[in-house]
Amino acid sequence: MPQVPDIDRLIAEVAARHGILLEKDDAAFALVTLNQLILDSAIDDLVGKMRAVIAEFEVATERVQQKAGIAIAKQVKVTVQELTEKIGSARAAPHRSAEPEFSKMPWRMLAAFALGLAVGMLVAGPW
Repeated sequence: MPQVPDIDRLIAEVAARHGILLEKDDAAFALVTLNQLILDSAIDDLVGKMRAVIAEFEVATERVQQKAGIAIAKQVKVTVQELTEKIGSARAAPHRSAEPEFSKMPWRMLAAFALGLAVGMLVAGPW
């Protein structure tokens, strides 16, 4: 509901600034009312548009999260397969260590893990 202006305060302010004495039933207040109605309508329109933009942004954000999740899942699958193969080959060759050394791990695996961790933290939100 629109806020009703304080007529007495407006009359006093116009008298102080301009030396003009208005009455409560002066036509100038009709213009103030029209101006307020137009402004309220413009604000309502702007709020509606902002809500639509926010809704579109939320949908786009959800799509990005889904695509990122799919990409991360694919990379994690590849990384797990590579690690499984490395562990399997390490077990097959007993003269070698069964655990791959950190320094010999492919950078792609480390990057995928870091990316998955970062996106997971973003999607999960604040702790």
